[in-house]
Amino acid sequence: MGGLVRLVWAAVFFAMVLLAGCGKREPQYRREVNAYIEALAEGTYKSQMEMKLFEPQAIPVLLDYADDERAIPFPPVNPLSSYIVSSCSVGMFALWTIEGIRLAQDGSDDKKSFMGYPSLVPLLWDQERERRPEFGEDGYEEIQKRAAAAYRNWWKSGSFGRDPLSGTGLCW
Repeated sequence: MGGLVRLVWAAVFFAMVLLAGCGKREPQYRREVNAYIEALAEGTYKSQMEMKLFEPQAIPVLLDYADDERAIPFPPVNPLSSYIVSSCSVGMFALWTIEGIRLAQDGSDDKKSFMGYPSLVPLLWDQERERRPEFGEDGYEEIQKRAAAAYRNWWKSGSFGRDPLSGTGLCW
């Protein structure tokens, strides 16, 4: 009888250990995205010439940052770019990162022309106004909001082969 009691207690203990390990944990990609974004926002990201490329499951986490207006001082840009971007918003950089993921998954030729970057710099061109406002300039926040809405609609629609900015008058 004592052996049976020990066996039951051992089984209960083993089950408790297993269940304790099954608690909700933050997925690895969520931790990586959060660490990446925070390093960018704090100006501690390791490279001005390296953009981290995530898998598609990171897109919803990046979309959580799409409206973030914190400044990234001297964000990473494509090494082919001769344009210096002194700052951009966290939200704009998150959207640029999503575009990089989209192009990598799409197998698009555009990806090859920019060495894996979605464009030369993390700034959107407003075709209607024929300008690319930089962080803090008139129109920047409005463009970021339009782009964030377009990327959210694109993600919800599941039309992954379609350009999220199609019909918005914006392009990278």
